Amino acid sequence: LGGRTGSATLTVTAATLSSIAVTPLTASVPSGLTQRFVAMGTYSDGTSLDISNTVTWSSGTIAVATVMSPGVATGESVGTATITAALGGRTGSATLTVTAATLSSIAVTPATATVVIGGTQPFVARGTYSDSSIVDITTIVMWTSNNPAASVLPTGVATGLSVGTATITAA
Repeated sequence: LGGRTGSATLTVTAATLSSIAVTPLTASVPSGLTQRFVAMGTYSDGTSLDISNTVTWSSGTIAVATVMSPGVATGESVGTATITAALGGRTGSATLTVTAATLSSIAVTPATATVVIGGTQPFVARGTYSDSSIVDITTIVMWTSNNPAASVLPTGVATGLSVGTATITAA
């Protein structure tokens, strides 16, 4: 200003990972089914970020549960396993209990829906097990439609093909 200048030095550093929190902290799943865990990293600048895809996942007891990126654990046998996320010398963990529960019922939502011809409607199947746990089983049930007016994919997404009413079933 006015022919005069002043200067300062600014050093910019990358924020470093301070801690990892795995959620849910405790979970229960019947043997053979999966539970998704999320790893949230907290950094030195105070920011938090979902780092589920970049951490290394491991199970403390692989006979009970295995885990793959991005944090999907599969119950292998009855018991308890510690699920750990590790990155840059930091770790976070959660507990997964695998039960021998049996499927008691399946609930499909939404219970009613309307689509136009060519429109789609995703359905979700939730299984209630004998241990009172409720698990999203959308991708492991067999989906059917009782009317050619609608078709349904193995993912639970129904498509309206013609005018009519169809019952979408998850078994």
